[in-house]
Amino acid sequence: MGHEAFQAADLLGSVVDDRFEILAKLGEGGMGAIYKARQISMDREVALKILLHDQRGDPISVERFRHEAYLASRLNHPNAIVIHDFGQSANGLLYIAMEFLEGETVKERVRRVGRLPLKSALSIASQTLRVLTEAHRMGLVHRDVKPDNIFLTQMEGDPDFVKVLDFGIAKLTAVREGIDGYQGGLTIKGKIYGTPNYMSPEQIRGKPLDHQSDIYSFGVVLYELLAGKLP
Repeated sequence: MGHEAFQAADLLGSVVDDRFEILAKLGEGGMGAIYKARQISMDREVALKILLHDQRGDPISVERFRHEAYLASRLNHPNAIVIHDFGQSANGLLYIAMEFLEGETVKERVRRVGRLPLKSALSIASQTLRVLTEAHRMGLVHRDVKPDNIFLTQMEGDPDFVKVLDFGIAKLTAVREGIDGYQGGLTIKGKIYGTPNYMSPEQIRGKPLDHQSDIYSFGVVLYELLAGKLP
């Protein structure tokens, strides 16, 4: 099958890297399309994130994609999404195979019901803080904490079990860069990463970031959980 045949819209029904059978398209972002797939060798459903065709020629996009897979796979925490595998097919498709989740994002929940009950909001908040604390302990700054990246699923008897998503723009702080054989710096000079409504003042100004920036963003999310709207 030719290179052009691997455009994101054409993958339904195909098998990626002789390993992942594409079952359905779940969504698409700026860098990647997400598919529901079956990992053939394990006979299990996975979420397969594939770098979009028009991003594969951009070295920065390719490196960010690999970066997301690497960092997310290092974060071993119940509230972090599980990375099963990542790689590149013979046809040039870059992919990340993640645990398949059913549920909704916090953004979808707030849009659907408005402000959340206090008990529910505090449960979501505490779970999110736990995984961020572990990430910060590793020297990892998420840089895009927002309701879209907090997923709610049913797990371990909890109907609102949190999974924090999308480490595509995460960064290792300076003290951790280069540890374990990976360089954490993917920032382009003059480029600001994140989502404006949730960005800390230092992030908006393009200043160096540490864990406190994530905490600021989390504070905005917590307000939205309790008020049903942005500050």
